[in-house]
Amino acid sequence: VKNLPYHVSNPEVRNAFNKGKVASVKIARNRQTHMCRGFAHVEFKTPKDAKAAVSDRSIKIHGRSVCCNYDVGPADGHQCTAPKDGVEDIATTPTSSSKRKRNEKNAGDKKPKLSSD
Repeated sequence: VKNLPYHVSNPEVRNAFNKGKVASVKIARNRQTHMCRGFAHVEFKTPKDAKAAVSDRSIKIHGRSVCCNYDVGPADGHQCTAPKDGVEDIATTPTSSSKRKRNEKNAGDKKPKLSSD
């Protein structure tokens, strides 16, 4: 779910999807301010409920129209996981393989510093 307001709670997101049965809501939050980062992962109990949410273009939270898309999973095969302490937050995925390769390549381009000994 995208385009969420900064001050939104799990129950507000859950209630916005009253047409389907919501299994869980995980709001992405800033680690320092704990404000919503503008998106959340909403899991539905059945694929039918998820389809209804994605097709409904009239869902609004705090007056903002929200956009729903299916989660197809990250391109590099890593999965997001919720922290174990139960805080309403999602952890970020590890660095993508293409970014990691680019960083490794750039690290090899650096010339070693010469000492003046």
